[in-house]
Amino acid sequence: MAEKTTKKRAAKSSSRAVIEVKGLEKKFELTKDKYQVALQAVDFDIEATEFVILFGPSGCGKSTVLNLIAGLELPTAGSIKIRGEELTKFNKIQLARHHRTKIGMVFQQFNLIANLSVKENVALPGAFAGSNYETRTKRAEHLLEMFGLTGMADNLPQELSGGEQQKVAIARSLMNNPWIVLVDEPTGNLDSKSSEEVMDILEHLNQKSRRTILLVTHNPDYLNRAHRVFFMKDGKIINSKVNRRVVHRRADTKTDDELSYEMKGGK
Repeated sequence: MAEKTTKKRAAKSSSRAVIEVKGLEKKFELTKDKYQVALQAVDFDIEATEFVILFGPSGCGKSTVLNLIAGLELPTAGSIKIRGEELTKFNKIQLARHHRTKIGMVFQQFNLIANLSVKENVALPGAFAGSNYETRTKRAEHLLEMFGLTGMADNLPQELSGGEQQKVAIARSLMNNPWIVLVDEPTGNLDSKSSEEVMDILEHLNQKSRRTILLVTHNPDYLNRAHRVFFMKDGKIINSKVNRRVVHRRADTKTDDELSYEMKGGK
């Protein structure tokens, strides 16, 4: 019954879907004749400007879903469409372009480069996307200002707290201005105060900047922050929950300057 409910909701939202996943399967080869099944018949749609959480225990396939949507891995079977484009038909160059320019990613481990400054870490995706030095540096400086990190621009990542490093990682994910942000256990290495700050930032980006966010977590405290929650177990979506519907109002979209002001305590 739970599976039927999930499929019905996905079909209903498809007219506004920016992410469409159908029959997704992923197997990892362990030996020549042995495979580990990571995902089985996963179906869901995500609407534009929606905040969705994939919730479940470690090893249930949540992060694998993110990697497939990001184009970092290829599925064994199934379909992944991003804004109507079928990822499974992309070649390596197209997948790299998709990952660099259309998707922002935030990881549990931050994945900041230790010998680059904070500003250089934020600017790095711009270099990969072909942006010139001046343009990507100005964009990085603007993002750091937006997150209240201007004074740390020249610091190395290890000189920052865990919460500050995760803010840098979120800023980096926005470097190429993607409208879809994939977030993998962003609070797993943070204390409770920093965790709430990071979740507030992600919720703010969704509500004010209208970014579409797909977040992976095993923490039930965050479930009410999402529009919808998909519950995963053993590589399957076993149920879904709707907290609230997406309100599609273009006038709500805020500029980076407005977001920066609000994140610093403005109204």
